[in-house]
Amino acid sequence: MNQSILYIGTYSSPIMMGTGELYRGKGNGIHSLLFSQGKGTFFSAPSVIPSVNPSFLHFSANRKYLYTVNESDAQTSSITAYGIKDGGKLYLLNWCQTGGASPCHICTDRQNRLLFSANYGGGSISVFSLRKDGSLGIRTDLVQHHGHGTNPMRQEGPHVHHVFLDEDDTILYASDLGLDVVNAYNVDYSTGTLTLIPDLCLHIQPGRGPRSMA
Repeated sequence: MNQSILYIGTYSSPIMMGTGELYRGKGNGIHSLLFSQGKGTFFSAPSVIPSVNPSFLHFSANRKYLYTVNESDAQTSSITAYGIKDGGKLYLLNWCQTGGASPCHICTDRQNRLLFSANYGGGSISVFSLRKDGSLGIRTDLVQHHGHGTNPMRQEGPHVHHVFLDEDDTILYASDLGLDVVNAYNVDYSTGTLTLIPDLCLHIQPGRGPRSMA
């Protein structure tokens, strides 16, 4: 049978959304189900790994590791790293605080050297080194965006929504809903730091609020 495992991130505790609405999450963490690709149906009861607001999940390029955000306030927001056993069972590697509120998106380079986190509430980008066993190393950079947009309800400050590496893993693009800009950064893998490339930054029509990229 041609089957896969589907991992599902959820909100598992109350969180203040960008609209100012308090959302009371009803999930329990990371849910996983067996999925039949041929039939397009699920055929197992969900298993759950307890986790706080794992609202975005990301596989390493080699599919050996799974990274999740833990979306919360600036003091408790974090990234968690899991290993994946044969059969798809997750096991905890470690976790690290982001230093910025409400991480909502993460990505890694293809060689699994660095992890990048878009911190929506904090309007910042966190960078972490990655160890050979897939676990998180130290936070190597925290880039803070500044300013505001034209919409006082949603653009009162910076809101980094998405981080995206180019095909060579040398430039990181970061869309900021609050500033109407897609910033471009050179990635230094020797130091784990980002440097803004002003000529490659894309300024969007005021009020449009860029979110995700593909």
